[in-house]
Amino acid sequence: MARPARSRGPYRDPRLVERQGDVLGPSSLLLAVVMVCAVVAMGAIVVGVGRLVPTPVPTQVRTAQPSHVAFVTPVPTGGPSPSSSPRPPAVARDVLRVAFGDPAPVVERGQQVGSVTVRSAVYRSSTEGLEASSGRRWFRVALTYRATAELTYESGRWSALGANGRRYLWARARAPDPALGTGTLEAGKRRTGYLVFSVPATVTIVALVLRDADARDIAVLAVR
Repeated sequence: MARPARSRGPYRDPRLVERQGDVLGPSSLLLAVVMVCAVVAMGAIVVGVGRLVPTPVPTQVRTAQPSHVAFVTPVPTGGPSPSSSPRPPAVARDVLRVAFGDPAPVVERGQQVGSVTVRSAVYRSSTEGLEASSGRRWFRVALTYRATAELTYESGRWSALGANGRRYLWARARAPDPALGTGTLEAGKRRTGYLVFSVPATVTIVALVLRDADARDIAVLAVR
């Protein structure tokens, strides 16, 4: 049997050449598509598994923050006020309050020894020739004491209470005659006298406050 003539180059079986052409044709495109789909599917599976596994959250290390110290200015609890009013606190709620013109009981050591009544209350720019300081005026009152037992009266026991809640002490200025002053009344005796207070011109006085010998408030007498 005669051998087929050899062509240049390596010998190739025609059947293999035909099969190779099949693989390189449409079948090769289909195979490539299948492989790409397989790779995409594998990638999707890997991503899904990654989402199911929780990613550990890194622990944050908190650094200690410096503390802030607030400095509070202490509130003074005592001592005289720098203003002209030496006794600013208002009277207690349980202190006896009396209407203008009504007698207020005068009590010493728990015993009533008489009564006192406000007769008049007026503002003046001067008193007995003494002009009031700038921005101030005089507040002049007339009081009448009646004794049912030995009763001690004293101008320094009185203070004027302003609508602003502050007190103004007896001014020690010359009052019209007769000035109240200081003294003692026997039972059945009476005395009427004047008191003068120096108050700001913009402040309205609403009452007078009477203290006993122990410097405790015993009565508030309205002046209006």
